[in-house]
Amino acid sequence: MKKIASLLLALLLLCGFVLPVSADILWEPFGNGYYTNNYDDCTTVARKYYVPESSTVNFYKNPESGSLITTVEAGTRIYVGFSREVNGEIWGVGYPLGQFDTEGWFRLGRLQLEYDNELFMEEHRDAITAETVSFDGADLTGAIPTWTYPGSGIPDMTLDFDWEKITYNDGRLECRQVYTDEAGGRWGYVGYYMGRCGWIYLDDLYTDTPPSFPQQVANTVTDNNPTEAAPGDAVPVWLWILIPGVVLCTAAGIVFLRRYRTS
Repeated sequence: MKKIASLLLALLLLCGFVLPVSADILWEPFGNGYYTNNYDDCTTVARKYYVPESSTVNFYKNPESGSLITTVEAGTRIYVGFSREVNGEIWGVGYPLGQFDTEGWFRLGRLQLEYDNELFMEEHRDAITAETVSFDGADLTGAIPTWTYPGSGIPDMTLDFDWEKITYNDGRLECRQVYTDEAGGRWGYVGYYMGRCGWIYLDDLYTDTPPSFPQQVANTVTDNNPTEAAPGDAVPVWLWILIPGVVLCTAAGIVFLRRYRTS
């Protein structure tokens, strides 16, 4: 049910009805047996993380085996699709950006969350207004860059069309959310336009160097151990409970047999 809700959320985002998040929310690890078998226990993440400095992250076939796929080095950006708690640890499933073939499971606590539009929207919610800014395609003259969030300095997709021939949305480009930055610059969010979305700098639509205001993000790394033990290295809690039970039952069986033979 939660996955169906995720798909519906993505459709709503495309229609501009709710606050934007990453379009990667549609990605799922199809063909991943562990994910399929534990589908109902997985939580949607749909965020980008990176491996922090002086650290590495191991990708495993699943969180409950020591089958290592690869080790990812510091600085690598990773898309995390879903997570699941296993033996008290939060594990994520995803892939290094641009490397779909390297999909695997990893300890989410070893990764740093990348500041993104979702965090920006949460932190600046009071400064974002529901306001429609509309442009007639006939008045647009070139490619319009979009940005991951206002002031990020990180380009997203580019709105590059033959504007005079565009009939989509009656030939108009619209933003329905507006943010005013600390320097007074205005930004508009394009919720969906022919498969593309993102923030545009309203004060200069065509600039590739709008004002930059990098944001700070809280540390999400909870496991910074220099070496990472394979999942199979740890003895599960249930096994510690089972072993004494087996020992007691065995001892009781031996006593019973001895008494039975001597009777």
